[in-house]
Amino acid sequence: MVPMAASLILVLSVAALAQFALSYWRALLLETAARDLSPRALEAGLAKLELGPKDFDVVVSMYRLCPQLGERRSNLTVVRAYYRSMRALANVAQSRLAHVLGLDRLADWTQREMQACTRYAAVLLDQRLTENLASAAKIQSY
Repeated sequence: MVPMAASLILVLSVAALAQFALSYWRALLLETAARDLSPRALEAGLAKLELGPKDFDVVVSMYRLCPQLGERRSNLTVVRAYYRSMRALANVAQSRLAHVLGLDRLADWTQREMQACTRYAAVLLDQRLTENLASAAKIQSY
């Protein structure tokens, strides 16, 4: 009986830790996504986009095209996986079954989450552009 109780406590603890970690990561994503973009990033082409849920792939493509000159390494692997899962959930939420089950608000929530992913990628692109300009200025000063 005791090992079973210990196992249950372990499983519940791991589940609580995973929930906390996911909530913390999502809070960081939303905080970063809420940052304002610099005029330089807007001039680079982001001003032409709405930065809505459907612009994620375009922003990620721009991010990949921009070289990484600074020391700071960042990537969008986790955010891309989260975006894809939200897109799949949005497809489910827009089905007839979702309407029958009363999951109408799920579609709105997934759209907001996908928009946050797009904004997050745009902020990282902005940071990369800023770091690259600083690196170029440092190189030119030699």
